[in-house]
Parts: sequence; C-alpha cells; structure tokens
Amino acid sequence: MRINDDDDLNYALLFKRGALRIVGATVTCTAVVVLALVALDVVSQRALSRAVGIDGAELRLSRWLPSSPLGFEGQEVALVSPAEAAPHPAPDSVVTIEPVVTPIDLPEPEPPLPPRPAPAPSRPVAAPPVPPSATFAAQRSAATVLAAVTAAQDEPADTEEELAAFSTVEKAAAVPLPIAAPKRPPPPPTPAERLKLSAKARAKAEKCLAEAIYFEARSEQLRGQIAVAQVVMNRVFSPFYPNDVCGVVYQNAHRRLSCQFTFACDGIPERITDFGAWRRAKRIAKSTLDGKIWLPEVAKSTHYHAAYVRPVWIRDMRKMARHGVHMFYRPRNWGDGSQETNWSNIVHIAARAAIVD
Repeated sequence: MRINDDDDLNYALLFKRGALRIVGATVTCTAVVVLALVALDVVSQRALSRAVGIDGAELRLSRWLPSSPLGFEGQEVALVSPAEAAPHPAPDSVVTIEPVVTPIDLPEPEPPLPPRPAPAPSRPVAAPPVPPSATFAAQRSAATVLAAVTAAQDEPADTEEELAAFSTVEKAAAVPLPIAAPKRPPPPPTPAERLKLSAKARAKAEKCLAEAIYFEARSEQLRGQIAVAQVVMNRVFSPFYPNDVCGVVYQNAHRRLSCQFTFACDGIPERITDFGAWRRAKRIAKSTLDGKIWLPEVAKSTHYHAAYVRPVWIRDMRKMARHGVHMFYRPRNWGDGSQETNWSNIVHIAARAAIVD
C-alpha cells in the first residue's frame, strides 16, 4: 500500500472502520443470543419446578447428578415395589375381609304376552301372466318373486324384520313385468311381388313403364310423370285391362291411332334422345314397381288426356286431378276403386322424397 497516496489512505481507513463495525456487530449479536438462552433456561426451570413441586435449587442440582439410588443428602434410597410395600399380616393372625354389598334395584318382570293366534290359511298366489314374447330373464325373475312370496306366506313372520322382509317381497311382486312391444305387421307385397316378376320379367316391365313415362310426359314436372306411371299401374290391377305392364302400355299398338297410348301407334319411331329424361323415367318406373310412390289426388285414375284436346269419352268420366298439360279421370260407373287392389305400400307420401337417385 502506498502511504503517500491520499486515495489509498482513504480506502484503508474505510476498510478498517468497516471491519471494526462488523466485529462489533458480531460480538453484540453473540452476547444477545447468550443472554436470551440463559433467560429462557431460567424461565423453563421455574415453570418445571412449579409443575412438579420441586425447589428450583434441587431441580438444578438433579440435572448434574448421576442417576443413582442415592438421595439428595447422600443416603441410599431403597427401591421397593408396591406389592412389597403393602403390610403383610403375621402368620398366626387371620384377616377377615367383610364383603361390601351394594343393593341393586331389579326391574319388575313384565306380564306374559297373550298367545298369538294361528295365521289364517293363505290363498295360493297365482303367477302373473307372462307374455309369450317376454324374455327368458323376465320369466326367471317372475318365478323367483313368486317363490319368495309363496315361502313368505307359508311361514308366519314372528319378528319385525321378517314382517318388513315380507312387505318388501310383496312390493317386488306388485311391480308390473315388462311387456314386449307388439310386432309390426310385415309390409304388404310390392307391385312387382304381386305380379310375380322374375329378374328378366322385372327388367322388361321397368323398360315398358319407363317408355310410357318418357314418350308421354318427359317434358312434364316430376308429379306429372309419376301420375302417368300411376295410371299405367292402376290399369294393370284393374279387371278391365291386361294384367301386365307391357300389355297395358302397348295394348292395341297394331291399330294405328286406336291404341291406349298414342306414342305406341302414331307411326313415329320411338327414339330416345334426351338421356337425362330417360334416366329419370327409369328411376320413376323402378320406384313405382317397388310401391314407393303414390299420388293421392290421382288415386285410382285410369284415363288422362292433354288439356288442348277434348275427347268424347270424358262425358262419362269423373275428373280427379291435373298435372301440367294432362288431366286425369276415372269412369263414374266404376266407383272409386276401393274394391280393386291397393298396389302401393305408401299412401299420401311426397313423390319427390320417395324416388331414390
């Protein structure tokens, strides 16, 4: 260290003062801790002496003496058990101990209960009717409940617990058994099933019906095309027309302009040019043979004509509905068709939702 340098001298003085302060603080803290421990020891000794009833001086002395049978004054202390400390009688003397009897008040006996009457004969419990369609688990549970009720009635209950158990069994027997939901009747046969169409015959019938829809109403809306298909099927199941789809569509096709459907005998070749309309006609024909579409306003109509012509035969007809340019009729003297076969499986259904693309 350079003494002549003022800065170094100042740093040395500062360091010395700091060291002295640290040492002084440490000594002060140590003294305070020692004094606190001494005070705590004194307080604890006083509290302990008051608790055990021993003088404080004796207590401080016992802390530094070894554990020995010597007393505080250096005398030997005899260690005697409680049994040895008890006074023993002389061998020739007889000790008599008088028993101490404490009177006890006994309860008065209760009067005997009257005899219990014999239980009335129980009626035989009939098994609840179990529907034939109930599950085996339900039948087994019914048999278990019935056996429990019968056993509980045969043996009279003598205690409250048995009476409670018997009431519980009666409540369980009163629970109604599950009844199976009635089976739904099978759906009626479809028009194709009624006509007993095989795979090849079904394809031929769909083709004839699609041709009638395409050539008669391909420019109509959906309901107008369905109405034409419905008229064809009404004729199939009517006793006044052939009983097959192709027979109805091409009836009298060999007579020019005297057939049932004009496209079959007008002399114009049947060529399919609008393939979108043709696919739509085939879908309608398939849904019709499956019994999925039915127009309630057309009902059992068997005739129709274009609105721009007026045929003679409409004087004997009852008008049923109109879709697009076609008007639909049924002969008055044929009735409403309730006696004829109801070939559709779904009545009053939206035709557009019934057709599957």
